[in-house]
Amino acid sequence: PGDPCPFNGTHADADYCQAGMACLGYDRDVVNTPCDSDDDCTEVIPPVENPECADDSLCGGSFCAPPCDENGQCDDGFVPDDVSGDCYCIPVMTGDAVAGDPCPFGDINVSADYCVAGLSCIGMEPSDQILCPTDVSECIGDDIYSTWNPECIGGECGMSFCAAPCNETEPYCDTGFEQILVGLEEDCFCAPEEL
Repeated sequence: PGDPCPFNGTHADADYCQAGMACLGYDRDVVNTPCDSDDDCTEVIPPVENPECADDSLCGGSFCAPPCDENGQCDDGFVPDDVSGDCYCIPVMTGDAVAGDPCPFGDINVSADYCVAGLSCIGMEPSDQILCPTDVSECIGDDIYSTWNPECIGGECGMSFCAAPCNETEPYCDTGFEQILVGLEEDCFCAPEEL
């Protein structure tokens, strides 16, 4: 799991995935990022997804993805993702940031550490729905709590934090955290409460 694999010309010399795993990756024409070396590709493709400057001098990446378990969960270092209707485990960057800490989410909190294994980085890219003409204090309100590590970028607000999945029984979240629903699947995570 997580190793590079041959994917449409990316990692052409890599070994194939073990039985039961899928080789997932990035279409270089879609990524459309010219490169001279693999390092040029790490800004568009996370290191854990094995970025490569392929023979056509475009960035690609690939990795072996095991299927999710019977509960739709994955081992540490991986997160579940829907791939054409099937659940596969996608590798994620891990670090030392704990629940409630900021984490890199697109252009938000880019210098923050990645979340520890088992936590997810929940966030919102800079949005023209929430504006901050002068400073980040204007981001804080009903939609973004101060505990969600807001940032003001180009006059627009964003935020990010590391979050644990909700417990299956009460209490659903630890003290100081509250349930929120995230994404189209409305997955339940524990977000920092407003102070």
